[in-house]
Amino acid sequence: MHAAMQHVDRGGHLVIIHQHTQPALGDGFRADDLHLLGCYPVGTMHLSLYRRGDRLTVHDLLFEARATIRRLTANQLHDRMQSADPPLVLDTRTHTDRGRFGVIPGSVHVPRTVVEWHLDPANGYLHPEMRSFDQALVLVCNGGYSSSLAAANLVRIGFTDVADLIGGHTAWCTTGLPVVRADHSHLDTPAFDEMSVKYER
Repeated sequence: MHAAMQHVDRGGHLVIIHQHTQPALGDGFRADDLHLLGCYPVGTMHLSLYRRGDRLTVHDLLFEARATIRRLTANQLHDRMQSADPPLVLDTRTHTDRGRFGVIPGSVHVPRTVVEWHLDPANGYLHPEMRSFDQALVLVCNGGYSSSLAAANLVRIGFTDVADLIGGHTAWCTTGLPVVRADHSHLDTPAFDEMSVKYER
């Protein structure tokens, strides 16, 4: 149900075929998210018809965000990083995840909590790697979801060439592309640099 809800517009309808003893609606839905319009027997199964409510969900936010940005596969990002004019790759993951799973070589750490603050020149904390609103940016998170939302925010504040990595850092690793040890020298947590992380790529 949660997977199906990602593809249903507000006010749209959803048809679920399920066993009579199995509830069609899983846990975690608010009462106004889905309205049961009817349940009908179909052979040994049941067909339940729902109308989706009007509440804006996280799936709607994600769909709207991705309509404003480009998305790159891991191989596409790798190729662009080898080009004469590579994008600035912003790793938005926590320092914990970066320490555990390594980082994309050449990427810059800008935690999700401060992406907008470090990239908007109107703020006093502009990241030193930022050059212009036309600079090519690619955002990376763990799975390619929060990076889409962050990338869309950068488009809203004026950046013109923003993308994110489909599948995030996980996709980069499963594709077999190289990772390196994270540099946490700028953090007040030196123990993270001393973590035993094995890199085979």
